[in-house]
Amino acid sequence: MKSLSSCIPTILKNMWPSGRGRIFFDDYRYNPADGQLIINIRAQRLEKQYFSSNVIRLKYMTIKPAVITEAEAADIFCAYTIPHLSAQDVAIDVYGAINQEQRDFWTAYCEKLFIGSLSKPDIRWLSRNRRESTALTMPHGRSKTALLFGGGVESLAALSDFLTQKPLLLSLVGPLWMNNDYEKSNLKYDLENRLSAEFDIEVARVWHNIKEVVKMPDEYTNKYITGGLMYYPFMPIVRERHCGKIYHSMELEYMQVDEQYDRSIHPRFSHHVARPPLPSLEAVMTEYSKIQLLEKLYRNNPRLCSYLYSCLNNTSLRWCGKCGKCKRLSAFCETIGIEKSLIGMQEGISHEPEEGALTKLYWQSLDTYKSRSNGLTS
Repeated sequence: MKSLSSCIPTILKNMWPSGRGRIFFDDYRYNPADGQLIINIRAQRLEKQYFSSNVIRLKYMTIKPAVITEAEAADIFCAYTIPHLSAQDVAIDVYGAINQEQRDFWTAYCEKLFIGSLSKPDIRWLSRNRRESTALTMPHGRSKTALLFGGGVESLAALSDFLTQKPLLLSLVGPLWMNNDYEKSNLKYDLENRLSAEFDIEVARVWHNIKEVVKMPDEYTNKYITGGLMYYPFMPIVRERHCGKIYHSMELEYMQVDEQYDRSIHPRFSHHVARPPLPSLEAVMTEYSKIQLLEKLYRNNPRLCSYLYSCLNNTSLRWCGKCGKCKRLSAFCETIGIEKSLIGMQEGISHEPEEGALTKLYWQSLDTYKSRSNGLTS
């Protein structure tokens, strides 16, 4: 008969099979006075360092929620960690206060996210100390709308349609985050503040540190992580502001690229991001090309054009004149007949077409527009 001590290694091996990493959601804190949320990622048994930092940091800059529920913090934790580890083919055991609805959702979400991919999510949910978070309930009578807002052509065109509804604008910023890094330039910050003041529209600005936690190229982040990041950090504000629906604006060119491109925010996939009963996330404007959206924006409300900011280089200059976005918008303005001074853009920007999977489509749309339209005279 085997002794108990000789059985312990076998028992432990069955409890924690080799090759499975463990992450724990059991340490978060929120300070409503300064709007800072800290979530620690406690990881064990990972084969390598998948997180450059084990601290998720968010700062609610303009609207500080009175409270962030445990369920809301758990969704943010999952958005940062689960898709990333799944993309790295890590078999994960997840411990902590995560309720059954959340477990079912994040498992199904990753299965959908990785359809057509070589990665196959392997997630087990193990409630440590049998403690689970309470399910997040949204208030009844949700009537206000919200709009993901980056300050570019698509989001401003959508705002021009929804302006009378005064949607809550959701603005995500952070270090090395697209062209929304205020540590490099606060020009976009100032434009948003002026827009908010002129049109009496509230901007919910949230700072986050995904690029400190997961140091991967934008192509990787957008494919697996960005969808959740552009949604779940705003849930405490959306709950307190009684928003029932969130829109994000995407152009026709995005619909034309393969669904694997920027998959987590692709218009054909992004509706999967929202976890019921949380507000739905709906893509709008997808029937319009980028140049058509710029014309639509100008026709709907030329004043909104003065707040346009889309330069990729995020410098102290509003338009660097060298990146693809500057070149495209310069060409679009000249073709439509919009004075570039309206958007604060200088003259003399070259118009060399690009050849990327997505970017080449913008120049093709420009050629199509030229063949069918006389710009603002039509």
